[in-house]
Amino acid sequence: MGVRAKMVCNEISEKINWSNSDKTLQVVKLNAVSDGSKENKAWAAASPNGSFEIQIDNPEALNQFKVGKSYFVDIAEAVEAPPEVIVPDPPPTA
Repeated sequence: MGVRAKMVCNEISEKINWSNSDKTLQVVKLNAVSDGSKENKAWAAASPNGSFEIQIDNPEALNQFKVGKSYFVDIAEAVEAPPEVIVPDPPPTA
């Protein structure tokens, strides 16, 4: 079972990449919806407060976010794949 939150993008900013100071990362900040439509008020009643922040170093991923737009954030347990579907390492080459 997972959890779904409805969130709005409040900010997109830039910061120095901690692992490579010559590069920058984009920081996307989302907060739980709290007002507006009847639907948003229903979401706010169920999860009145929350935030999500992600640092992005991929222009295509960043283009998915726009300040002022709403997004669903789905949270589910990351379950390891069963052993029978794990792909083995390729054999060494001679």
